[in-house]
Amino acid sequence: MEKERRPKILIVDDEDSARSTLEALLYSVDYKLRFAKNAAEALDALKKDDIDLILLDVMMPVMDGLEACRVIKSNNSWCHIPIILVTALQDKEDLKRGLGAGADDFISKPVNGVELRARVRSMLRIKTQYDRLQGMLDLREDLANMIVHDMRNPLTTIQGYVELMQGSVPKEQKKDVEIIISETHRLNNYLSDLLYLAKMESEKLIVRLSKLDISLIIDIVIDTHRILASAQNITITKAVSKGELFWQADKNLIQKCLDNLVGNAIKYGERNTEVLIRANLLSVKEGQPSILRLEVADKGPGIPPEYRESIFDKYKILQTKKEGVRQIGLGLAFCKLAVEAHGGRIWVEPNYPNGSIFIFEL
Repeated sequence: MEKERRPKILIVDDEDSARSTLEALLYSVDYKLRFAKNAAEALDALKKDDIDLILLDVMMPVMDGLEACRVIKSNNSWCHIPIILVTALQDKEDLKRGLGAGADDFISKPVNGVELRARVRSMLRIKTQYDRLQGMLDLREDLANMIVHDMRNPLTTIQGYVELMQGSVPKEQKKDVEIIISETHRLNNYLSDLLYLAKMESEKLIVRLSKLDISLIIDIVIDTHRILASAQNITITKAVSKGELFWQADKNLIQKCLDNLVGNAIKYGERNTEVLIRANLLSVKEGQPSILRLEVADKGPGIPPEYRESIFDKYKILQTKKEGVRQIGLGLAFCKLAVEAHGGRIWVEPNYPNGSIFIFEL
C-alpha cells in the first residue's frame, strides 16, 4: 500500500480471544485494525470506513462467514475488497463452498503468524494494484467526459451558423445544407449519449418526472428525423391509441430514447420503406398500474437472435460490431439505462418478414 496511507484491516469474529489472537499476530506490522463481533457489525463498519482487507471467521451465529461473504461480494461498493476466510474447516467441500461465496483466500485455525502475515501482504498487494488501476480508469473516464463535453460547444456553433445559412443559399444547395444539419444533429446525439451514460453509471443522473403528451413527443421525434428519412425515401408514421395518451416520465430521457431508436431505424433501414412508431397502454389486472408500451419498427436487416440481448450492453457492443452485426451503438446502451431508470424494460423482436421491432415499456 502507499506509504502515506496505512492499510485498514477488518477482523470479524464472534470470539473475543480469536480477535485478540489475530490482533497480536498483526501488531508488529503497521496496519490499522478494525474489529467486528458479527456480520451485522462488519457490514456497518464497511459502510463507515474504507476497508482494504477483511479477515472473516466462518463459524458465527445468525449470519455465518460464508453468507456474510456473499453479501459483501454482491455489493458493488465492497466487492473489490479481498476476503480471507479464517476457518477450522479442512474438508475440500468446505473450501469449495468458500470459493463459491466469493472468498479470495483461506487460513486455517489455529492461525500461524508467519502464514497470516504472508497472506495478508499478498492480498493487500492485490488491493493496491486494483486501486491504482481503478484510479487510472477513473482519470481516463473523467478526461473522456471532459473532452466530449467541450466538443459540444464548437458543434453547437456550427449548427447555429448552418441553420442561419439555410435561408440564404441557392436552391440547388439547399439539399446539401439540410444534410449538414442532419449530420451535425446526429453527432450531437452521439455526444449526448456519452454524457448521459457517464451520469447514469456514476448515479448522478436525476430522473425528472412530468406529465408528457406521448403523441406530441413522437411528433417532435418524427420532425427531427424528417430530413434524414426523406434522403432515403423512408416514411415515418405513428400509430397511437385513441384518445389522450399522457404519462409521467422524464421528457428528455424518453424523447432521446425514441430519437435513438428512430435514428437507428432510418440509418439501417432499406430505402423506400417505412418506420413505424406505435404507442399504447396495455391493459393490466384490476388494482395494478397501467403500462405504457412504445415500439419502433423498421424494415432493415434485423438482429440475429444470439445478439438480441448483447446489443444493449455497451461492454459487448464493440465485439458484436466486429462480427458484422448492424444497428450497434452507444445509443442502445443509453436507451437501456434510461428505460431502467424509469423502472421499465427494453428488448428487440424480429419484424417479419424482415426488420426489427425495438420495444420498451414503462
